Amino acid sequence: MSKQMRKGQACDDGEMESKLSQIFDLTQRKIGSFQSRDLSMTTHGIAKIASVVKEGGSIRDGNCVEAAFHSLLLLDNTVHHGLFDTVANHIVALENLTGFSSHSLANIVWAFAKVELPQPGLFRKIAEHIVELPTLNGFVPQAIAITVWAFATASIAHEALFDKIAHHIVEHRSLNEFTPQHLSNTVWAFATAGIANEALFDKIAHHIVEHCSLNEFNCQDISNTVWAFATAGIAHEALFDKIAHHIVEHCSLNESTPQFLSNTVWAFATAGITHEALFDKISVHIIHLPALDEFKPQNISNTLWAFANAPNIPFHEPLFDKISDFIVANNS
Repeated sequence: MSKQMRKGQACDDGEMESKLSQIFDLTQRKIGSFQSRDLSMTTHGIAKIASVVKEGGSIRDGNCVEAAFHSLLLLDNTVHHGLFDTVANHIVALENLTGFSSHSLANIVWAFAKVELPQPGLFRKIAEHIVELPTLNGFVPQAIAITVWAFATASIAHEALFDKIAHHIVEHRSLNEFTPQHLSNTVWAFATAGIANEALFDKIAHHIVEHCSLNEFNCQDISNTVWAFATAGIAHEALFDKIAHHIVEHCSLNESTPQFLSNTVWAFATAGITHEALFDKISVHIIHLPALDEFKPQNISNTLWAFANAPNIPFHEPLFDKISDFIVANNS
């Protein structure tokens, strides 16, 4: 099987599925003997494969590996519970989680959130373990960001866990070890979970304003950040001004996604922060797009709402005409 995967040779679907099924069955039977790191890596790896297959990606073009994984991992495009249930039940039954590193815990909750199998008992067990730790100094920024992202994505807002993590970040002398993705994912997670910890948001906003070059932020980092602050109801003017100036003066919107464009103007409008040059730039960009086919209904509605409700923004008639024509053409 390994040679076929490396070389991309064709193989028999039934044979490949049988071999993979044996591997999965053996894994389930032997879970009890796995060390914490092995358990984390196995769960994380299978979740990555499942998400790629579910989203229509290809594990290996030209052979039957993808088909075999699809058959074993998905049912009606939903991830099979089997192996994940076994892992969750095993971890929940453990007396304690002292043998798990912060990285292992983060990978496990990420895996369950990624395949949309939240397992409340598992998440509660991990959250209670983290909350009871005397310190989070053993958690690197990546583990922190992944953990809160996973809980928010799984719609499990464990308030004590979020409070502990927020306190840890606020008490950090410096956030220099946090990458733009760590920062944006963290505020996104808190906003999504409905936990607007002002001290946390202020700490991150101050760090971005005073210490970060926005050239290091990609479009999604920027979009997630302003969306999170607006959703949390924290209109940090210096942060929004810095981001608006960066987009207007330094960003080419040619590679930007409809989500970035719509979320950005929605966030500024929701926060009640006026930046006419930003809205002008995004409006002109949308107007000159050859088509709006990549815009989802949510992108369209957020954009229209933002331009209609942002304070002191003039009416952009060409933009509304462009969007109106697109809506009419797609409903005729």
